[in-house]
Amino acid sequence: MSHDGADSPGRLAIGSAADLAAALRHPDLMVRLSVLRALAADPERAMAYGRHDGRDLVDDLLALLDGWGASPLFVAGVACLLALDDPRVLEWCEDQFARMEDPELAALVGERLADLPERRRVELLQPVLMAEGRPAHARISAGLLSDCRLADDACVVRRTLLLGEPASPGDATRLWMDELRGPWWPLARAALEDCGAQTVRALDPHARDMDDDTLTWLLRLAAEHAPDDAPQAMARALGSDDPTQLRAALGCAERAAEPVREPLGSLITPLVHHPDPGVRADAVAAGAAIADVPAALSAEAAPEVRVALLSRLSGNTAALSRVLMDDDWRVRARATELLIAAGSRAEEHVAPLVEGAPPATRLAATQVLIGLGREPWTSQGTASHTT
Repeated sequence: MSHDGADSPGRLAIGSAADLAAALRHPDLMVRLSVLRALAADPERAMAYGRHDGRDLVDDLLALLDGWGASPLFVAGVACLLALDDPRVLEWCEDQFARMEDPELAALVGERLADLPERRRVELLQPVLMAEGRPAHARISAGLLSDCRLADDACVVRRTLLLGEPASPGDATRLWMDELRGPWWPLARAALEDCGAQTVRALDPHARDMDDDTLTWLLRLAAEHAPDDAPQAMARALGSDDPTQLRAALGCAERAAEPVREPLGSLITPLVHHPDPGVRADAVAAGAAIADVPAALSAEAAPEVRVALLSRLSGNTAALSRVLMDDDWRVRARATELLIAAGSRAEEHVAPLVEGAPPATRLAATQVLIGLGREPWTSQGTASHTT
């Protein structure tokens, strides 16, 4: 075997195990890299050099790798070692797999671990599968254990979610709860979502052990996949102090059929006084009982809540026309939409606002009249304000 060394005046000839040992320790880094790549490309010939001072190529590589650290030499050395068919290579892979910092190298080493007997694979890789902080190693381990019989149910669950296999939450609910609380929670949710109603029924009894975010996720899952179980989940969420849970529950209630929403009214209505304006707006949208909508509209400071309240005035063109004087453009825009939807009966309340009202109100009124197919150009002032 021979190859060109970088910056060398000639060719580096390797005709014996002694030459090979010297080449692997050549002072020129590029020469060593070239030697390693040539060895990896022809592993049978590389091993045919035999021994020098009682050491063969595998012995030399194993000794040198410890000193090469995280460097191009180490990467090339590992690739060369993995190309060699020798039991010592597999032993090295067993020892080094969990320590590999580079995920790509770990994957290469993992390929050799597939040669291990099933019992040894399970013994070696289950701890890696369950360890935190090494996601690439856990995924590789899951793949290597895909055809293995695992006695530990926690490992079965972890393998299931890492491989994207069908979940069975009813068989190991507590273990799935642990995964929902752990670093793999996005994958756990994805696996459990595929089970729909089965997941809701398995996890709902454990709701008290969930954090707010997981409860919100379970609520939405129930609303989508288990409508018979959704009212219980919504009622629980409507009693929460967490605004995210409250808004999720109110959103589900808004979309739910009247027979589902009606029993929740006593929990929804008090939320129109919640300190979070988003919760108040969602409570209005979900059907909270409001005795005097115009009064509530006048008293409400948050524009998003006023926008939600306007739907309760649909058809009340007199009240809606007064809203065109609101100081927030979003509120005026929603009132404009509702007035146009009300049709020609809105005209008598809106037309007077085209003249004499504040500019923003005159513009909104003009937009309503245009939407109704009327000619609003009653003065030069109005026309000049349409820009």
